[in-house]
Amino acid sequence: YVYSVVTDGTSIYAGGLFTQVNGATTRNLLAKFDLNGNLDATWDPNATGVGGSVERLAISGTNILAGGSFTTICGVARNYLTKLNNTNGSASNWATANSYVFALYVDGTTCYVGGYFSQLTSAGGTITARNYLGAITISNGNIGSFNPNPNSYVFAINKSGSNLYFGGQFTRVNET
Repeated sequence: YVYSVVTDGTSIYAGGLFTQVNGATTRNLLAKFDLNGNLDATWDPNATGVGGSVERLAISGTNILAGGSFTTICGVARNYLTKLNNTNGSASNWATANSYVFALYVDGTTCYVGGYFSQLTSAGGTITARNYLGAITISNGNIGSFNPNPNSYVFAINKSGSNLYFGGQFTRVNET
């Protein structure tokens, strides 16, 4: 299955629940193609984890952001979130979550993250309580002050003008 596809204008990135692309080439959960559909042979983040998948991709400059149910990237622990270099697929020391990430939305220097988590951890290791929705500074992996505190899962995030919209299984936001 492919759950998310993004393009930066020169490449196509796919994320999902797959272990092969083009019928025979091993690619675990993430793959990069040129605009003609040819696999990039050098870009292989090798995302893994029991029941792992990549649920959502987003682009920020030269970085590919991924969220899902994976726990490792390139053999390094990257729980549920990662920031990948678009050229070589290497993972940066960036924010992580303590459970599944289903939604990403890039807005300038911030990435809004939604899912089934109760904590986000900064690149520096600071754990911040964030129920199902939070914000991360893309450049350094710090957790932002944005904290609407929905009472259940967030599956979708989008923005129009200055309004951020999110949807999911919640019935309350900010205890109301």
